[in-house]
Amino acid sequence: MLGKLDHFNLIAEAVGGGLWRAYRARDTVHGRTVLIKVAPAELGEPGARRERFLTAARQAASLSHPNLATVFDVGDSGDPPYLVIEFVPGETLAQVMAAGPQHVRAAVDLGIQLADALAEVHGHGLVHGDVRPDTIRVSPKGNAKLLEAGLSAWTRGGRLRHPAAARAEADAAVALDTVAYFSPEQARGDAVDERSDLFSLGAVLYEMLTGVTAFRRGSVESTLASVLDTRPREPSEIDPSIPEDLDAVVRRALAKALDERFQSAASFAAELRGVAAILDIRSGDSEPPVVVERKRRGWQGAGLRAVARTTAVVIGIGLVWWLAGDVLRRRVDQWLGPPPAAIVAVIPLEFDTDASRYYADGLSEDLAVRIGQLPGVSVVGRAGMRARRGRPPAVVAEELQVAVLVRGSVRTSGDAVAVELELIDATDGSSVWRGGESGSASTILATQTTLAESVAEALGVELAPSAARARKKSLPVSEGAYDLYLRGRDAAAQQDTGRAIALYESAISDGEGFAELYAALAYALHAETGSDGAHSEPGRVRLDEVAALAAVSDPDLPHAQVARGMAAGSRGEALTYYRQAAALDPSYAVPYAMIAVQLVSVDPRLSERFGARAAALDPELTKAPVTDDARVHDVDDGGGPGDSERQLLESLLERTVPGVAR
Repeated sequence: MLGKLDHFNLIAEAVGGGLWRAYRARDTVHGRTVLIKVAPAELGEPGARRERFLTAARQAASLSHPNLATVFDVGDSGDPPYLVIEFVPGETLAQVMAAGPQHVRAAVDLGIQLADALAEVHGHGLVHGDVRPDTIRVSPKGNAKLLEAGLSAWTRGGRLRHPAAARAEADAAVALDTVAYFSPEQARGDAVDERSDLFSLGAVLYEMLTGVTAFRRGSVESTLASVLDTRPREPSEIDPSIPEDLDAVVRRALAKALDERFQSAASFAAELRGVAAILDIRSGDSEPPVVVERKRRGWQGAGLRAVARTTAVVIGIGLVWWLAGDVLRRRVDQWLGPPPAAIVAVIPLEFDTDASRYYADGLSEDLAVRIGQLPGVSVVGRAGMRARRGRPPAVVAEELQVAVLVRGSVRTSGDAVAVELELIDATDGSSVWRGGESGSASTILATQTTLAESVAEALGVELAPSAARARKKSLPVSEGAYDLYLRGRDAAAQQDTGRAIALYESAISDGEGFAELYAALAYALHAETGSDGAHSEPGRVRLDEVAALAAVSDPDLPHAQVARGMAAGSRGEALTYYRQAAALDPSYAVPYAMIAVQLVSVDPRLSERFGARAAALDPELTKAPVTDDARVHDVDDGGGPGDSERQLLESLLERTVPGVAR
């Protein structure tokens, strides 16, 4: 820890602060990770400049939008003042684009999100003034956050808005990176309005589509001249796969004359949504393709056929698949899509005398989560995992109708943790793969992720690189916090919700929080508030807070999206989050069960189908209190899902899991 600032523990210095000092910090009052930005010394001096800054900061703190980084607080009692800002995980858009142009549909979606964010900024009478790839962060799932809305005049980018200031730093890369996204009026040093932001967003969209900056040249002066005088090539001229519909949108956004541009962020977003609809109709798919190659191994094929032995047709297809030549396999791929995901169950890890059962059980459940998140692998029977400790593998495999079991052991010594795993072929009980990983307790998330990847490889799945997994491998946790978290999981498994909540809260107080911890606390609070009804308002407030923290910490964790659904204030909002959770891990039964509860009074037929899917994935889940979703159900009991929402829900049920009913 670097030190303290009021009730914030300064954990690490953050890059990109410019004249400001930026720190990742821990808010000890609210139990959340934040970004602290301490103003330059000149703003610590009394006077009109300090007061103008504080006024702007308080205006920025009034903004609230999913695609804006929230300013939580303005610390004005110190010298100098500081900002408390939402900590946004992920990469900057500049880092994302370093790999090259974005998929067209993904670029359009990011453009829509950013235009929506600017509409919120402009609706409060503010101008961002510094829209560029370095002031945008993107999660691995494509969610964008615009940073420093309303404050750019006071931060590093904002001080370069006037050409004179930019020329004074002509040798600094940051100056060039900033002026490349200026509007013509900024380049001239004229007054700006919201249409200046739309020009900058147009330049960002152009770069996402083409991989080329629209106006950047070799120096600040030549870049400014390009902004004023150059008309960039049409995106479709650079990449013929870009539809001409987008050329017109980009051309209008980058118009030199103010009255020829989009006149509002809302109209910009509307045009992009129209293009998105056209792209979806043409492609039949609203998401960028995810390429996952699968290796085909004889033992895996035999295992998968064993899963479907009760269906003669599936066996026939499996035999053809594994015996056919490459040409026929490619043709079948065209007709039927990729082969089905490997389906596994995880048996609780054995433990040595230094470890404890609660630790082994909790770590087993976390491993099941990590394995289930990988494309190409499905994990079933999670809710009843602890009850299966010590049962013969063949019995577990028959009960859950799986071909492959994951089992192993965990050893602890001081702060060291070693995990050994093996895969068991249920057809004959043989061990088909063994592997292990060790590390310190603080790197347990990295250990889990690496082990999950090894399991996937052993199952014949070749994984594409993933920023989400890379981030998980880089996240340290407090040894004490993780131990308390696992103790809380054990209490929750025994349905001692009050003790579980106390342990989770202690874990948050003990060290840096992490997504799994926040999500587990949200589940426990939901169970408590669901049974306590209207008498648990503090619990509901805390549920809202920790659910948001879980999603911010790891938006790709399905449990975090379920937590957001539990905290939602309406049926429609809850269904959106549960749908996202099921899409992130189609073999995770809880979101299907929660959707079933939400729909029971408004669409019984669809509710029954989701309930059946949940029961097929996890027969023990119906015995767990987590399926009680009375809070949201009571809030919004008028009307069911619309046609588009129903289609999206139906599409979840079309995502097949081998051996599991649709």
